[in-house]
Amino acid sequence: MNKILNINLGGIPFTIDIDAYTHLEKYLSTIRRHFSDSESCDEIIHDIEVRMGELFQESMKGSSIISNKELDEVIKIMGTPEDFGAEAMQDDYETTSESRESYTSRDNQKGSAKRLFRDGEDKVVGGLCSGIAAYFGISDPLWIRITFVVLLFSGLSPIIYLLLWVIVPVARTSSEKLAMRGENINISNIAKTVEEEITELSKRITEIGKDLSSKKKSDGNMDGNEEGNHKKRRNFILRAFAGLFALVGSIFSGVFGIVGKTGKSIFKIFGGLLAVVLGLLFITIIIAISVSFPFMKYIGPDNYFLSSLGGLSLYLTLGIPLFFGLSMIAKMLFGYKTKTNWKRNLGTMWVASLVVGAMSIGNTVNEYRVSGSLSDTYSKSIDNEFINIKVNGDHQNEISMINFFDLQPTSEGLYVDDVHIKIVRSNDQKVHVTKDIISRGQNKKDALSNAGKVMAEIEVQEDGNIIIPQKFLLPKGENYRGQGLTYILAIPIGKKLGFDRATEHLMYGSSFDNSQSRPHNESAFSWEMGSNGLFSEEYNKKANYELQIPVDQISSLFIEGDFDIDLVQADAASISILGNQDLVNNVEYSTINGSVNIKNNNSRYNRKKLKLQVYVTQLAQLNLEDVHYTKLKGLTQENLSIYSSGNGDITGVMDIENLELNLDGHQSIDLMGKGENLDVQIGYNTDLNLSKYLVSNATVKGELHKRGKLNVEKALNCKENTLRRLEVIGNPTISDTSNTMEKVN
Repeated sequence: MNKILNINLGGIPFTIDIDAYTHLEKYLSTIRRHFSDSESCDEIIHDIEVRMGELFQESMKGSSIISNKELDEVIKIMGTPEDFGAEAMQDDYETTSESRESYTSRDNQKGSAKRLFRDGEDKVVGGLCSGIAAYFGISDPLWIRITFVVLLFSGLSPIIYLLLWVIVPVARTSSEKLAMRGENINISNIAKTVEEEITELSKRITEIGKDLSSKKKSDGNMDGNEEGNHKKRRNFILRAFAGLFALVGSIFSGVFGIVGKTGKSIFKIFGGLLAVVLGLLFITIIIAISVSFPFMKYIGPDNYFLSSLGGLSLYLTLGIPLFFGLSMIAKMLFGYKTKTNWKRNLGTMWVASLVVGAMSIGNTVNEYRVSGSLSDTYSKSIDNEFINIKVNGDHQNEISMINFFDLQPTSEGLYVDDVHIKIVRSNDQKVHVTKDIISRGQNKKDALSNAGKVMAEIEVQEDGNIIIPQKFLLPKGENYRGQGLTYILAIPIGKKLGFDRATEHLMYGSSFDNSQSRPHNESAFSWEMGSNGLFSEEYNKKANYELQIPVDQISSLFIEGDFDIDLVQADAASISILGNQDLVNNVEYSTINGSVNIKNNNSRYNRKKLKLQVYVTQLAQLNLEDVHYTKLKGLTQENLSIYSSGNGDITGVMDIENLELNLDGHQSIDLMGKGENLDVQIGYNTDLNLSKYLVSNATVKGELHKRGKLNVEKALNCKENTLRRLEVIGNPTISDTSNTMEKVN
């Protein structure tokens, strides 16, 4: 049993046993006696204690008390008094042969790792350039300063300098100054550094005194000879330049000091916010994994122990990197240091968690390797003309409120929300119900076995009601292996059907009349099974609604919104809007003296497109904005101007003597026919294909991003940059261009 003491070494509190304390006290006393004749004795001893305190912190390795073992390790690094010429300690402390080894020989074996600091003693602004030069072993920091000046013209230098100034600390203690130069941090070097600093300070004070004395003598002898006057003028010029550079340095130092303090504050705020985000993310992951942990026994490996280990590995795999991130931020902001053994142990745990997680994932993937399916069909006659299909959700009260995707555990087992309904035509007058179950497993046998564990029963009643369970059950003790259930209902022709909203949501791949796409909100209508699938007269009227816009003539047509347009030349003018009644009723239109404006107020992403059927006798102007597709049929006239913006495609066949195209946005133009003159204003993203529209003369304005095609016989006026992307069919005369075009004869 040994006594312990609490001491303060270099400003750091430690607990030390009495034997180690006795030797430490004699060790420091011997060093103090050796440097007692030096003016910097107190500074040397202080820096030595600071360095020893740092070494004790690094070498404790989880121990809370400094013993002879830890002290011996520190003395190995710092050196014994004999190593730097001091007298030997009068101590009966037994050291190992390794600790008695000469520090010089240890110095030749291992040097101190360099660290990046700012050099506060050799600075112009912040000492960063001097610190970088010391780190890379560059004798003169002038070259680093020149590099920052050169980078100044790129605009990066101030930002980089400011960021490094905020991040890189200044070397204040002797230990930090030695680490900055990569020298061993031992007693000899610490003493040497402190004495050099004191000597340099004394030298500067002496020089200042000499300068003041010289100035007084110079002021008292104003009538000196010419050589003396020349020296005075030269010294005055040098002092002026020195003062100027000192002033500039002070200004920059003050500005960067303010910016540096502000930057440090911003850095701390940003680091604090990042720490809060990482902390919240850490908590979120822990909660999410904790909530989903019970489900892992259903979706994970059959081996419950391996499944539990896999869940635990998730905690460690995701949590340890976040913990390291938080510790790094704490170190940067508050100087908090994580012990080396903690880092090593956590790193080992993280690697182990990766291995366990990989094993668990590999085992789980193997459980889903092969698919299989089971089908069971039975038939029943229903005399009732009307069949009502509905979903049974009565068991909903038994289901847990905690859901994991489609899985819901209960005391009975695991409910799975993966049920679908498919309605098709029956080939006879009976209702045929097929229960189709899919599943996965390690092999075909396991997959079929897992499919057979699904518990769900459909109820077909004689009064025409078909009741389908909303979820199926996997009994307690059975695992989820991708099971899914589809009920295929074959309904006889002529039977009328009705279903609710819940049933509509489960319908998948049902057969509807070929004239219809999948209906929207189909549960609101009555349906009947026909030879081509389900149809509804009521739905057809609503889905294929037609609105006639009253017009006598159409000279100008302005259309905005997501339409599919058929524009045809005919003997009489008319406009019809076709589509879902609710969408058609949301279209605005107006007609004034042959000018027609039509605007689609429905969302562009509505899955139901509206069709616009337009018949014109003569059309002078067509203006399109965000129109999905426009098809022009059989237009034959003298003049036509088309303006199109946004996203849209325009195709057609026409014979226009003077055609003007003004295109902006993502436009695709593909025309066939002929004309005399073509004037095209193209946008950057226009896809222009007029290879089958033959004209005599063409003018193209704007620049193309994509390649385009033109068919011109006589003359083409086009900029050189645009022409480079045009394939010109024909042999026209080129104006305002070079000979870099591609020709196809």
